[in-house]
Amino acid sequence: MSPETNQAPFFQHDLRTGDSIYVPRDWVHPLRALVAAAIERSDREDAVIDIPGTPFGLFVSLHSVQDGNAVLDLVATAPLAGGCVPADTFVYGAVLASQLATAPLIWRHMMRHFLTAAAIAPPLRSFNAPGLMPRTVPWLCGFLTAEGEGVTPDEWDTLSTVVQQTGLILLQKCERACQEAAMAGNAPELNPKRYPELREWDD
Repeated sequence: MSPETNQAPFFQHDLRTGDSIYVPRDWVHPLRALVAAAIERSDREDAVIDIPGTPFGLFVSLHSVQDGNAVLDLVATAPLAGGCVPADTFVYGAVLASQLATAPLIWRHMMRHFLTAAAIAPPLRSFNAPGLMPRTVPWLCGFLTAEGEGVTPDEWDTLSTVVQQTGLILLQKCERACQEAAMAGNAPELNPKRYPELREWDD
């Protein structure tokens, strides 16, 4: 049975533009194996790992998969945009949430990074207000940094592919960890008093 028939849809939300992209859970790109290897190495070595055949390196944190959350960052490993974006530039950051009860934890982590990036961005760079935390999980929320602007269409396509393939792999890991926690009787409960992000704002 296809995962699409019995699992909630997965969306990638862009915090800078407000756009949302549906990412099919069963999408497997030729880069998938290289991304999967980079995820394992990055988590093991706590380092940015080059993805062969791309101008990007990947950093992931799996420390919070038991909460259904994960972090990913992309760094340029070669000059981008015809040399306008130097190598070693942080170009994209994102977080993933697979269950609503603990999504505020990783949402707050993302907001710290997003607001910092917006505060230090050069004048005339557009950073839209991020809005409320998405209430439909699973989701991946991320943004292209001001330093990463100017990437070519081909570079952007590769970046998006790496981000989405990373998100799909991390989603599997998070959902598996959450299932194991639920079987052990450790499933979290919704707590709007502790996390205002879970409140119904029209009440």
